[in-house]
Amino acid sequence: ALYMRLHIMFRSDEIIWKSSEGSCLRVLIVKIGAVGDTVMALSMLDALDQQWPGAHITWLCGETVAPLVQAAERVNEVVVLNDRKLFKGSIGSVFSILVPLWLKFLGKNYDLILTGHSDPRYLLLSLTASGNQRRSFGKDRGGPITGRYHGDEYVRLVTGNDGPLAP
Repeated sequence: ALYMRLHIMFRSDEIIWKSSEGSCLRVLIVKIGAVGDTVMALSMLDALDQQWPGAHITWLCGETVAPLVQAAERVNEVVVLNDRKLFKGSIGSVFSILVPLWLKFLGKNYDLILTGHSDPRYLLLSLTASGNQRRSFGKDRGGPITGRYHGDEYVRLVTGNDGPLAP
């Protein structure tokens, strides 16, 4: 339980969530995706703000969607990788992306790591990042529910609660 590791600090009228180490709650979002999927995944930001105001959000994305993620004011840090090389490159080019990424995340601690993909290979991207809690669309949570608005599914990934049915 993530909730048990949090402390609330009051500063003026604002509630700032702190991790047990005393720093702002840190969240890593792994969503490389296509533009449409990334637009729907942006719904995670509002859900994160509602649950953990003031959390520091890092988003790992591909070059294709980087401008979109960088335009989201709520994202504090954007880590960009070459998604074309990652998905269509040789094994050497894939490792030329993974190794620097793993080194970047080595020793980084996150309170919550969200992987917005159901393919378990995406979990490799944050392999060296430490996380108190990891959530993804995998066997344990199920993938996005067919027929549902994917934005609601991303909120479900953040909150663990079921959102409304898509019309």
